[in-house]
Amino acid sequence: MAKSLGIEEWLGQYVEKLSSGMKMKLAIARTLLLEREILFLDEPTLGMDVNTIALFIDIIKSFKGTIILTSHDLSVVEKLCDRIAFINEGKILNIGTQEEVKSLIESDINIEILIKNRKDELVSELMQKKFILEIVEHTREGIKIKLKERFDYKKLFKVLSDYNIIKIKEIETSLEDLFLKQIKS
Repeated sequence: MAKSLGIEEWLGQYVEKLSSGMKMKLAIARTLLLEREILFLDEPTLGMDVNTIALFIDIIKSFKGTIILTSHDLSVVEKLCDRIAFINEGKILNIGTQEEVKSLIESDINIEILIKNRKDELVSELMQKKFILEIVEHTREGIKIKLKERFDYKKLFKVLSDYNIIKIKEIETSLEDLFLKQIKS
């Protein structure tokens, strides 16, 4: 465990002399060595560098049990958690799988379309369509739109078939953006 976390050379040191990241690695190693079925981890990536966080994620993914994780680092939560709960000021705002939470908070679909030419013409046409909630951004490279519902893709593709489209990408809303949206409402 010490080798996989890169703390072998510090095992003989007093804990007080270790950096906060090293202390966290040591705490995680000690916790995992207990071989429990349920782990409670409170801000486990606090003080860790990017490489150590990636290593931590790999180690935790291989854990064969239940982990209850609290973290302000929602990118770690996105990579590790099957179910999440947004908690603000001691109250649960939302709970479920990432997909369930995302669908409860944000029902529209954000799409980025990169187009080679006739962009203004496409924007004009899309503005007239009822399945488009809004045109969020209109840049030199393309446009960002919001669809009302997922089954409106077919209607969108029908419109786009008349244009020279380079790329279409659905933009996933991050857990951090969803949490901020949740506490503002």
